[in-house]
Amino acid sequence: MGEIPTEVGLLSSLEYLLLGYNSLSGTLTTELFQLTKLEVLDLMVNDITGPIPSEVGLAASLRTLDLGYNEITGILDNVVNPSLQRIVFAFNALNGPIPSFIGTMTMLEHLDLSYNRLSGQLPSSLADLHFLDHLSLNNNADLSGTVPATLSSLNVSVLHLEWTDLRNVEVFCSSLFHIDSFSADCGDSDIECSCCTDCCGIFVSCRDGLI
Repeated sequence: MGEIPTEVGLLSSLEYLLLGYNSLSGTLTTELFQLTKLEVLDLMVNDITGPIPSEVGLAASLRTLDLGYNEITGILDNVVNPSLQRIVFAFNALNGPIPSFIGTMTMLEHLDLSYNRLSGQLPSSLADLHFLDHLSLNNNADLSGTVPATLSSLNVSVLHLEWTDLRNVEVFCSSLFHIDSFSADCGDSDIECSCCTDCCGIFVSCRDGLI
């Protein structure tokens, strides 16, 4: 319980910080991201509020940033760190578009932005994430527009796009030969998604009924 103390910034040799499920509150102290040897920061399932600080880019060794199941707000414009391989921001209150610079984070393997309030179109720069294996954008009702055709080059094994307002999701069908899970909003509409493993909708369950 309580807030993350600023003194955490004094732990200059720290590589792993796993504080999930601890009822932590307050905001993300910038001192966390001044730990240049930190590789894994896991703060999932707490009560952390406020935006993600721009100092996230200072953590030069950071590979995993898991802030899922908190109350984090604001936009994604501060999340610039080319060393990141795994980002989990699911179940927060992030808003605004997915920034185009996401494509510069070419080491990303896992990106979960589901259950937020993101809006706008998908940036075509997502196609530059050649190592990406997991992409979850589901349950962002204001994500909209036509999925760029360039995203057909993505070689992910998990793709969740349901409960959005995205169109042309079938663009992925031409390239996802080894996909394990592909869910989209085609259960109660005329959207065709021949390669979807789950067609979700108001009257159709999705991923074992969790919709």
